[in-house]
Amino acid sequence: MVYSSCFILFSYLFLSSAPKDDPLGQSDKIARRFASEIQYIGNISQPFHRLSDDLPFYKATVSQFGVSHVQSKSYGVGAKVVRFTSERINGIDIIVSETGDQILGYLNRNATTGNSNVYGTNSEPISKLEAIHTGKRTIELAGNGKDFRYFSATYSSVSSGRNISNQIWTVSFQRFYKGIPYYRESANVIINASSGCVIAMGVVSLLRQPTLIIDNINQTRATEICNAERSRLKLLDYNLIKMERNIVPLRLLSEPNNSPSISNDETRLAWIGLLQYHNIQREIWVDAATGDIIAGSAGQ
Repeated sequence: MVYSSCFILFSYLFLSSAPKDDPLGQSDKIARRFASEIQYIGNISQPFHRLSDDLPFYKATVSQFGVSHVQSKSYGVGAKVVRFTSERINGIDIIVSETGDQILGYLNRNATTGNSNVYGTNSEPISKLEAIHTGKRTIELAGNGKDFRYFSATYSSVSSGRNISNQIWTVSFQRFYKGIPYYRESANVIINASSGCVIAMGVVSLLRQPTLIIDNINQTRATEICNAERSRLKLLDYNLIKMERNIVPLRLLSEPNNSPSISNDETRLAWIGLLQYHNIQREIWVDAATGDIIAGSAGQ
């Protein structure tokens, strides 16, 4: 299951708290490195000029502040936003993980149009293969390459105001552990299809790696358990459309007092049965070790 994190990327404009005067430290260093190195990615057939020390990017004002409450649900409460601004740079936001070793979010407001004065342009839209390559390079540069696998690439048109329509590629990835997907953990890279420049990136990567995988229940048995629970819950109008193994949090996402950050939770292996009735979907989770129904998982 891949869930879009794109809407989080643009919440910076409205939901971020005011900058603080805290020292930038490690977050500043990793953000500067990422903002500099991402310039190498861009259009494959017509690479952008590398930014040198005398360009405005390096003279930009740098500020740092905590993520908003909405952003913390995807990036963790300890993540930080590092923002670069100058006369020629309209704003580059980079979200750094609490541990300081991963880039979780990126938003380049200069890259939304094809005629940016900081980044190069291309006369023809980049191809799907070029977009996928750019997406993969971006994820690797952000420090997430080994955990995420390519899922899809979608070409679309979005409005940027003033009746201007921009063509973009959205390249999506899903996080895996030893071939098993994590529950609702994904990454998206948005690319300007005209210039090949990366507009935005969002990575949802909160769950810890499991310390132990216990896989006692096969798919056939998990399906039987799920159907029995479907009957008990009187959900017979729902069809079981998918049965898939996922790495899930020990503390359920549906618990009412669940913290926005679940990065300190243990994880386990579960079978997730996806039920559908018309356009309504529900889930039933089956513990892959015991075969027990995980309480509260139905009705997601």
